[in-house]
Amino acid sequence: MKKLGETGIVDAILPRPLPPTTYARLGDTLFFLMLILLAAAGEVLRPRRSITG
Repeated sequence: MKKLGETGIVDAILPRPLPPTTYARLGDTLFFLMLILLAAAGEVLRPRRSITG
C-alpha cells in the first residue's frame, strides 16, 4: 500500500459508460422547439381586441 504523497498507479476496471442523455442526443433543438410552441400558443390564446370605428 502506498503512503500519502507517494507516486503510484491505480489499476482497476472502469464501469461501462452510461447511455447519452436527452440533451446529449438532441442538444438545443428541444429548447428551440419548446420556445416555438410556447410562442405559437401565446399567439393563439391571446385576447383579441375588436376594432370599432
